[in-house]
Amino acid sequence: MQPVFAQDEIDEGTDTLPVVTVTAQKITQRLEDVPASISSVEGEVFRESGSTSFTDLQDYTPNVNISLSGSAGTFGIRGLTTPDTNVAFDPSVGTVVDGVSYGRSNFLIGFFHDIDHVEVLRGPQGTLFGKNATAGLFNVLTRAPTRGFEAGGDVLASSYGTVSLRPHLNQPLGDDVWLRLSGNYEFGDGARLQNTFLDRNEDNTRQASTRVRLRARPSDDLIVDFGALHSRQDAHFNIFQFTHATPEMLAMARSYDPRTEARLDDRNSANLRSREQVQLSSLSTTLEYRAPSFLQLVDPTLVSISAWARSRTPHRDFDADFTAAPFLSDTLEKPATFRQLSQELRIAAHAPDLFGWGHGVTFVTGLYLFDSRFATSDIFALQDLGAAFAYITAANAGASALPPGTVGGIGGALGPPLSELVALLDPVLGPVLGPEQSARVRLRQHTLAYAYFGQFEHRFLERWALIGGLRWGAERKNGRASSLAQGEIVPLIADQQDHDTPLSRIEHDLSPKVGVKWIADDRFNAYATWAKGFKSGGFNGLPLTARNLEYEPERAEGFEAGVKFGGEPGGQPLRASLALFSTDFDDLQVSTFRNGSFVILNAARARSRGFEAETFWAPHPRVSMHTSVGYAHAEYRTYRDAPARSDAGTPSQDLSGEPLAFAPKWSFNLVPSLVLPLSSAFVTTTSINASHRSARFLDLDNDLRKRQSATTVIDLRLTLLSRDDDWSVTLVGHNLGNEKISDQAISQPLAPGNFVATRTDYGRYASVLLSWTFDAN
Repeated sequence: MQPVFAQDEIDEGTDTLPVVTVTAQKITQRLEDVPASISSVEGEVFRESGSTSFTDLQDYTPNVNISLSGSAGTFGIRGLTTPDTNVAFDPSVGTVVDGVSYGRSNFLIGFFHDIDHVEVLRGPQGTLFGKNATAGLFNVLTRAPTRGFEAGGDVLASSYGTVSLRPHLNQPLGDDVWLRLSGNYEFGDGARLQNTFLDRNEDNTRQASTRVRLRARPSDDLIVDFGALHSRQDAHFNIFQFTHATPEMLAMARSYDPRTEARLDDRNSANLRSREQVQLSSLSTTLEYRAPSFLQLVDPTLVSISAWARSRTPHRDFDADFTAAPFLSDTLEKPATFRQLSQELRIAAHAPDLFGWGHGVTFVTGLYLFDSRFATSDIFALQDLGAAFAYITAANAGASALPPGTVGGIGGALGPPLSELVALLDPVLGPVLGPEQSARVRLRQHTLAYAYFGQFEHRFLERWALIGGLRWGAERKNGRASSLAQGEIVPLIADQQDHDTPLSRIEHDLSPKVGVKWIADDRFNAYATWAKGFKSGGFNGLPLTARNLEYEPERAEGFEAGVKFGGEPGGQPLRASLALFSTDFDDLQVSTFRNGSFVILNAARARSRGFEAETFWAPHPRVSMHTSVGYAHAEYRTYRDAPARSDAGTPSQDLSGEPLAFAPKWSFNLVPSLVLPLSSAFVTTTSINASHRSARFLDLDNDLRKRQSATTVIDLRLTLLSRDDDWSVTLVGHNLGNEKISDQAISQPLAPGNFVATRTDYGRYASVLLSWTFDAN
């Protein structure tokens, strides 16, 4: 066995390219037969590379960006990314696990163990997967129960202090019933950041995830698959750190914590004991019935997928000023919840011709129902009046708007002294301002959506096929947004207004797809497709005021042309694909911080053009090479009211013709592997993973000070395993070049010219993976 991509395992001494099957079009197909840009990454790749999250998927697939935490996820494909800055935002990249579509991306974090493979579909996927897949889709398949007994597990330990246990058990419960239990239990205090003020580690994820799959085959024609998940993640959540600070702001921050720095490193400083805690649960039942042939339909298969899922977030705290000054906090008033019910009914079949015309037609058609309820409630609170004055004075002192000689001119050096002065005046100020300075912001939302979908591929000539599909859907959202302030200061600094507003909207979606495919032979084909996608409108999840409570749908229209090959030219297994694309986005949904409030606008039109190329080549039974290259030129076609740089002195700027944020133009991945037998009992595998992404902006204002430079991450992996696959030991050196990587940078609230960012890498570190398996054979 060797770490491979897309289930490409070349056994020692063979020269045959294995068949790779995917379910990207709701039917099982060979990877080469799918007329779309799709990557398939085997679960063994994540396991043997020492991965702890789906974020590592971007290191193996081109034109993909992922950021994921327990309560939110930011996914991007081909340059289009929906940031997680507003909890009510629907994603632009769909999430499907074992056939179940999840309305929130963070559900993925609970499924990161016992994975069969992951499929990445690029471009609008509205025809088969509906709303909120305008950029693409992640389709995850976990390992299903099998007939034989098997028990085993992994222990993954990293040099930064985290240990993960991942046991699994496959147990037959009879001739036709099989059970699989698996888990992922991560503990320790390993973290990216050390909080110098609180003297604790931050972003130190701990989790306990347990999954059950039960499969029964009561007859030759019927399969019943039941799945259940419960997962809990917990972490200290001061994840931002200064990357740029004015002298006045840095002086103020250091007056509370002298160790405060303004650079991206492994330290930050915040006074709030923030925490993120998330509980994920899901239940699903899949019935698959192979009906007798009728009306010339061969092997018609009826599928029913019923699912329930819940995400509950008891804690999601932010030190909203990102300093050790006790100024402003954002905490949950009560647990935020997202619950969904879904039902899909579909039929897929093949016919030898279409009313006597052609050489075969394959189709899938069905109905889909989705019902969800979402509730969130934030408290923005002023912690200390003196710290508030010190912060605002320092912020204004660094801004060009204040003339020299005002209070702002010396505020940077006043930290605790100013706090003490205000404290002395508290008996006077308290009765005037009130005992509490806060604002409660709430949103409750109910969504009901239903759709009809269908897609076919008709081989109307021996070498030519016509592709067509259509999805019609309707969605109703009802909600209530409210905001209520205590005291006078938070409304003043956050542009808050009391309100209690009922909300309602109805949307309809029509997502067509047409295309053509040329089949040279079983090894080579080419295709061209055109498709549309739809992303729902909705309500602002941070409704501080009654303004800007709703936003409209976002729509995508994409064209793609590609070629695929899979065979053994010259006796050397080779799988290759190339896809060219152009996608236009209209009414692009943008979430930003403006005039002290969070707003969501349909402010822009955008276009992304480029290509993806992937190859797997095994020139020798012991040598393999996976390469991928992605290019996405993603830019705003029109964006005349874009947020300006925070210290620009104007509220907006024109970004028309400028690149989209979070969108590297280039991505490269190179993974050579070498298998060497040590003896009749042992085999070693050595591989290198080199991943490169070009520079990208990390905020919507395209400020050069909030730009991640190009990064190249190199990992080195060495595996020693038994020939019977009973056990293995894998050593990995991660990020050998010690690259510093950030995935988000924002302006410090109310403090122009000051920026904070999140760091996503762990620096240079090592990990060891111990794996064992016992079966009845």
